[in-house]
Amino acid sequence: MKKTIIIIGLAILAISLALLSVFFSANTKIGHFRNPKKAIYIQNEISFEQFIEQMIADSIIETEDDLSLVTKIKSFKSPKPGRYIVQKGMKASDFISMLRAGNQSPLMVKVDGVRTIYQMAGNLGKQLRADSLAFLKAMTNPELLSKYGLNEFTASSLISPNTYEFFWTITPEEFVAKMEDKYNTYWNEENKAAAAKLGLTPAEVATLASIVKGETVNSSEAPKIAGLYLNRLKIGMKLQADPTVTFASNMKGAKRVKLDGDRIKSPYDTYQNAGLPPGPIFFTEEIYLDAVLHAEKHNYIYMCAQPRGTGFHDFTTNLNDHSAYGRVYRKWLDSININ
Repeated sequence: MKKTIIIIGLAILAISLALLSVFFSANTKIGHFRNPKKAIYIQNEISFEQFIEQMIADSIIETEDDLSLVTKIKSFKSPKPGRYIVQKGMKASDFISMLRAGNQSPLMVKVDGVRTIYQMAGNLGKQLRADSLAFLKAMTNPELLSKYGLNEFTASSLISPNTYEFFWTITPEEFVAKMEDKYNTYWNEENKAAAAKLGLTPAEVATLASIVKGETVNSSEAPKIAGLYLNRLKIGMKLQADPTVTFASNMKGAKRVKLDGDRIKSPYDTYQNAGLPPGPIFFTEEIYLDAVLHAEKHNYIYMCAQPRGTGFHDFTTNLNDHSAYGRVYRKWLDSININ
């Protein structure tokens, strides 16, 4: 009898120790870094050994023992690819549960700040899991572009610039699908009809809107600027938009555009060519599309930036007044040493 009691006691002790081991293993604190939290990236499917190596390298754990028991208890073999936020001092059990379920933390992705579809692909490739070439192929897929009457020059009109919340593992195809949804929502029958009334396709509206964006500092002036360019198109006058010159010549941050004869020949240069350029020179927000579709009606065909950096323009209907405004503006630029 006494022997049986001893055996039972030892069994209970063994079970208790095992449960304590499980408890302490599950509650082991991980996250051996300075900041309150840290993002880790699991690029691809990896082995358990590779996972442990990465977690040590990322200062999530100090040794394999920090996770060995809890991974066995939860039958954890390898994490799902993704971007995960690890809290400093997080419980090992919560960490493994997060990885096993693939509970990623989304990130804010800036879809803006560049001027071409190639630069956009590079920008997305830096922020998301897929590389830039994959994004470029998805955004310039001939089948996709033909669906909307677009080509490689107007492909950027399909992208709606903004800051979006995406999972790091979003595929280029999923990204394009989201952009299609935005595009189709904006280009409803009403807006298509407004474009047709102007004699423009949606792609041409986006191209003109991108020029308006480049000329606009104060958005309240955008409909007036759009009206001016529509007037020029109507009478066959060259658009002569400075932002098209900076785009064609790859001038970044130019404060004074010089129209010398040495600049390259480009179909985007609206001083050299009549009509609209082949495609947008900026990715355009809806506010600029709206400015074109609902442009202010007036007779202005000239505008000149106001001196003193007001961000507004002086508009005129004739070259004489425009030239006068231009002399005042250039004099101001000279006075503050902008060459």
